[in-house]
Amino acid sequence: ASLVYLQHEAAERPMVELLRRELPLTVLDAPPEELAAACAELDLAVTNMMHAAIFAAGACTPLVCLAYDVKQLGFMELLGERDYLVRADRVDAGALFSLACRALDEGAAFRARLGRRREELWKDEEDFLCRLAAVING
Repeated sequence: ASLVYLQHEAAERPMVELLRRELPLTVLDAPPEELAAACAELDLAVTNMMHAAIFAAGACTPLVCLAYDVKQLGFMELLGERDYLVRADRVDAGALFSLACRALDEGAAFRARLGRRREELWKDEEDFLCRLAAVING
């Protein structure tokens, strides 16, 4: 397996350098559209940044989210994947590894769940916009 770090802002560089000391890491520092496309090529995304979690979910890529903020909890709950969230302040390497293995094992089923949820959310948005247009147009 290869490890790819999707860097989306300069503030992440110190973390990337620390990780590179310990791991054979490929870093992709690219515009958002390229990062989003790269997520579709991954077998698993382990994220702690909200953008990376959104990119992974949008690409229907299985993910494990390290939550440092309530927004990651809310996002994973919105996806129906709360079991794949670990609080960053309580992370245990062994438990994280086990969770990542479980997500990888689920592979196609995980992707299918994300795809169904994405379609549900698009439908909810369409319905909302239609109702809004009806209110605006009287």
